[in-house]
Amino acid sequence: MSDKRTLEIPLPAGVTATEEDIAFMHAACQSVVAICLDEERTWLETLQKLEKEEWQVNWGLQWSVEAKRGRCIETAIAPTIKEAFSQLSDLARLHAVEGCP
Repeated sequence: MSDKRTLEIPLPAGVTATEEDIAFMHAACQSVVAICLDEERTWLETLQKLEKEEWQVNWGLQWSVEAKRGRCIETAIAPTIKEAFSQLSDLARLHAVEGCP
């Protein structure tokens, strides 16, 4: 008998996921599992140490997006991909002068 365990995650009603969507969700879930089940748990030790030193630590997974053009680099970090790209778009627009990129 195998000790392999799997998670089943229902998709929202009415949503049709592409193969690329499924591959992305699989990779994202694998990343979360790796964080949660990390054998060394050094991140957890660091968290506990900081909290013991009376640091209030807020943490979570975030989207990080980056745009480069020439020497210009803009980065946005947000809890959702939509917010991250919206912020990145706003930052990129700041490089336009009188409508010219």
